[in-house]
Amino acid sequence: GIARWALALPYPYPEDGAIKHIRQQQRLWRLGKAYGFAVISQKTGTPIGGIGLKRVDTKHQCAEVGYWLGKRYCGKGIMTEAVRLLLRFGFEELKLYRIYAMSMGPNIGSRRVLEKCGFTQEGILRQALLRYGKRHDFINYGILRTEYQKLLK
Repeated sequence: GIARWALALPYPYPEDGAIKHIRQQQRLWRLGKAYGFAVISQKTGTPIGGIGLKRVDTKHQCAEVGYWLGKRYCGKGIMTEAVRLLLRFGFEELKLYRIYAMSMGPNIGSRRVLEKCGFTQEGILRQALLRYGKRHDFINYGILRTEYQKLLK
């Protein structure tokens, strides 16, 4: 599931991990360095994933998007909708110029989400990641404010 592709999540996840993560996200939000959101099920009102902007660089007006979704919710368009909302937040509220993302090569679902949301593949860091004893490409994607604005028309 999530641990397979999420490089920033420790596995196994520590018992106090969620509390520490939330506190860290609150601190980064106050500093304007990261903005994290929960993805909530419309049916149950419970959290089913997370999405956010990290590495927010106000000088260069850039940030990286990252996200995860519970395995049983994948393939239903939920994350595509969440990424589109996050793009609106980043470009319209934060006035960013560029938002980028990185995806492990085999994570086809994540790559499809980015492409559906208007991201362009910008490059491949060949064999850059070692995950569970196997080497994988790291694929870079980006979208500019001007490209985002064209999608709205």
